Amino acid sequence: IPRIVAALKARGVRKIKGNIVIDRSYFTVPKRDSSHFDKNIYSAYNAMPDALMFNQHLSKFSIVPRNGKHQVQKSIPGNSYRVANTIRSVSGSCSGSRSWPSIHVDHGSNTPVLRVSGTLSRHCRKRSFTYIITKPYKEFYEALRGEIKRSGIAYSGRMKVSRVPAGAKLLYTHYSAPLEKIISITAKKSNNLFARHLLLTLGAKIYGAPANLDKGRRAVRQILNRYRLLDTPRCHIDNGCGLSRVSKITARSMARVLDHAYKSYGKRWMQTLSIAGVDGTIKKRFRYTAVKNRAWMKTGTLNNAKNIAGYVKSKSGKLYTVVILTNGRRARWQGASLEKGIIKWLIGYRGSGVGGGVDPMRAALEQKDKKIWEYSEPISTARKYYVQVGSFDAIPKGNLLTELLNMGLTYRIIRSDNHFKVVVGPYSEHFQADNALWKLKDEFPGAYVTQF
Repeated sequence: IPRIVAALKARGVRKIKGNIVIDRSYFTVPKRDSSHFDKNIYSAYNAMPDALMFNQHLSKFSIVPRNGKHQVQKSIPGNSYRVANTIRSVSGSCSGSRSWPSIHVDHGSNTPVLRVSGTLSRHCRKRSFTYIITKPYKEFYEALRGEIKRSGIAYSGRMKVSRVPAGAKLLYTHYSAPLEKIISITAKKSNNLFARHLLLTLGAKIYGAPANLDKGRRAVRQILNRYRLLDTPRCHIDNGCGLSRVSKITARSMARVLDHAYKSYGKRWMQTLSIAGVDGTIKKRFRYTAVKNRAWMKTGTLNNAKNIAGYVKSKSGKLYTVVILTNGRRARWQGASLEKGIIKWLIGYRGSGVGGGVDPMRAALEQKDKKIWEYSEPISTARKYYVQVGSFDAIPKGNLLTELLNMGLTYRIIRSDNHFKVVVGPYSEHFQADNALWKLKDEFPGAYVTQF
């Protein structure tokens, strides 16, 4: 939001005479804020999608001791929701019933009411919470209005939810992180909200806006059926995320999808999944075993369901596609033991991997190494944007170039001032180079955007 307001000031905006119009028409989705999938209706994983998403549909607030009482402080002041604070501050230690408040969200009116009650010790320190409370576009408006006020831009209008008026002048465009980064966050963190948004966005891209669940489902089926990856009608797509009791897929279909994804994107795709013992939902699993750094997986856990799917690389160098789907009353606990046993066993297995005994990771690298690269003085008169990842006294070879190819990036080696500069690009727009830089930063922290 500070970027938006700074861009407005840079364009000379000093006063906003009318209202702030919020256009949510890209999605047609249910009005409810929570999916109500389980009893934890205010928890982040239950958040519902919205075309104008802000802070992942979450509102942050804190309970702060002050002058012998406890106050509720919003992280974003405003009128998106009201607070009813009836906490009773008492003496005694901060433990038991005196250590945690009771929290409830009342949606009985147009403006939700956050009701905070119970008994808290005066010795309790600050407590912070993140809940689904109100509409994300309302929180966005309050945050934007606050930043506009702090910036000195005059504004006395109000929020209006409608389509953008015809002929409106574009002043600023905000670009998200690259899709690959969003997919990685979705998979590693099992972010249900992001997954719902991806489904809806696919529906809008293929069948046109406004997006809805039906368009999203049809879009996914169209893509998967194009490559004959689904066992129809045994597979059913619901809402795009893991919160569903009707979504169904066979282990065979899931394995086909994983095989196809690896064949198409190789290591780039694998790295979007959680890495055993390193990050994501399996960061704490396999940490002290031979599986660490040898499995790339996506998990799925509900009551009576425990699933995991992805890739395992054995000590012999073979890469295996693994799909383990467990259902039943004891699935959550026995399924975890089953997964651990199979994956640990596979690490030492020496049979054929994906592709009939050919290591697909090596095959993918060999195929990418055939790609033609060039080095020369810049010859174009039109200056383009590049991301420079290194400068060398001799033509670089080996791991650096292989890593760039493995990330699916096009690079050049440009000779300049007796140095050989490795650059990724070209890009016609600065934001495109920024997206590439985002992807490169982890592996090449010294990379930066430049022009030739």
